[in-house]
Amino acid sequence: MVEKAMLKDDWAPYCSELARLTLEAAKDNDKVVLSHATKKNYYRDHVIKKLIEGGASEDHITIIQH
Repeated sequence: MVEKAMLKDDWAPYCSELARLTLEAAKDNDKVVLSHATKKNYYRDHVIKKLIEGGASEDHITIIQH
């Protein structure tokens, strides 16, 4: 299902779900790591936007790019 959505370039629901699951994990854990690689920066930006909208502090988001 995820692969099919990404092939259609309908990536927003997938990235929103990554953010939702990360925020859910943060409810029960002090530290949560989301390791995610994408070829487009706007995928990453969407996840970050959703994390912030969900209550994550920008000060607690670290991005490592290669």
